[in-house]
Amino acid sequence: MIQYFKDLFNGIVNLLKGMYITMLNFCRPKVTEQYPENRGKKVYAEAFHQSPEKAVELTKGLKEMLADVTLVEDPAEADYAILMLNPKSGAYFSATKGYLELDICEGKMVSDVDEFCRPM
Repeated sequence: MIQYFKDLFNGIVNLLKGMYITMLNFCRPKVTEQYPENRGKKVYAEAFHQSPEKAVELTKGLKEMLADVTLVEDPAEADYAILMLNPKSGAYFSATKGYLELDICEGKMVSDVDEFCRPM
C-alpha cells in the first residue's frame, strides 16, 4: 500500500515537471528558420550543359531563382554548392571530356581513363 502512494506521488511530481517544461517552451517566442535562406549561409550555384552558351544561360536562370539567397562567385567561399547538370538521354558523358566525377570531385581516383581523363 505504501508503494502505491509512493508511485502516485512520483507520477504527480513527474507530471508537474513535464507541464512546467511545456509551459516554458509554450511562452518562448517562436523561431522559424528558412533553410538555408535565413541562416546567413553563402551559396555557389552553377548549371552545366554541353554548350557553354547554354550553360551560361542556365546558370543565370538558376541564380535568378535563388534571388533571396546570398550567392557567391567562388565555390571556395560557399557553405553550400548547387550544381545543376543537364545531360541528354543516352549522352550522359558527352557534356564533359572525361568522367563527370573527375570534373566535380578533385583528387578522385577513377580507373580506365587516359592521360587526358577521357574514358578508354
